[in-house]
Amino acid sequence: MADTADTGACAIIRTLHAAGVDTIFANPGTTEMVLVDALDRVRQMRAVLCLHETVCSGAADGFGRMSGRPACTLLHLGVGLANATANLHNAKRAATHKDPLLASDVTGLATFTSKFVKTCDASPDDLASTVVEALLAIRDHCVGESRVATLIIPHDAQRKVLSKAWLPPRITSSLKFDFMRRPRPLIFQTSLSIHNSLFSGNDAVSAHLHQCASKLFSEGARSALVIGGDGLVDEAALLALLEIESISRCALVVENSFARVERGSGRPSWQRIPYFPADARRFFEKFESVMFCGARPPVAMFGYEDGLSDLVPETIDCVEIDTCDVAGM
Repeated sequence: MADTADTGACAIIRTLHAAGVDTIFANPGTTEMVLVDALDRVRQMRAVLCLHETVCSGAADGFGRMSGRPACTLLHLGVGLANATANLHNAKRAATHKDPLLASDVTGLATFTSKFVKTCDASPDDLASTVVEALLAIRDHCVGESRVATLIIPHDAQRKVLSKAWLPPRITSSLKFDFMRRPRPLIFQTSLSIHNSLFSGNDAVSAHLHQCASKLFSEGARSALVIGGDGLVDEAALLALLEIESISRCALVVENSFARVERGSGRPSWQRIPYFPADARRFFEKFESVMFCGARPPVAMFGYEDGLSDLVPETIDCVEIDTCDVAGM
């Protein structure tokens, strides 16, 4: 009879062992700590701590090949699975000898990380325009979208000779200019025009932004503006943020993990969201309203015992400054 104190994690480990799986190669994170505790309680299961997910998946594959019995891996969410994928691919190959050596579901793998995935045609003459499609997808990304574009290029298309001399597509010089000057205002103006054309010129986006600005300036030091994306590096945005900070006295905040941020003399006085959920929650409690521009309201990424998920308290007015908040969008 099972111990009444058993958890779901214990049931997993006991079931694996009962079925003959006695070894687990683990690289756990905080979300797997309950399973780690179960491994400590179910002593019959041998746990091997590995320093990286590639080691976990490679060791489990080798164990299975040599022993003829299945082994188990314990990985940390999507990032752990992604790190382990190379050796999981090897494990698949070991069991599918009839497939070509380099055969794999490239599209399926690329979709996991890419905003844009396209398999090119076999004609070499179409490759230039397809490259432009991928670059446009990167340039015209929205907040929260991946900026990864993947092209799957047939070997024949790479090898064949062009039917006529290569000429740069007309848009390439424009793309180069756009990437150099980071044209967020242009894209924003375009999105305004599209919204107004779809909704009979109701100017809802502009009105929404004016409401946000009014709230920010009226609440002053009791408000926070969380900036992400290009707002952390674009020169015009940084100068505007300095002016907002000086006039409104609001807090300018950055996410705990960001791609890049400009700091130092002549830059905004950034406040960084704390790493641990409880600390982040206390950080936001001092504000009455929090606005997000180029960022999303933060959530706890790990399974801590305090159970916090949303890091901004429910009592605080939380607004995202983009079209997601605008009626009709």
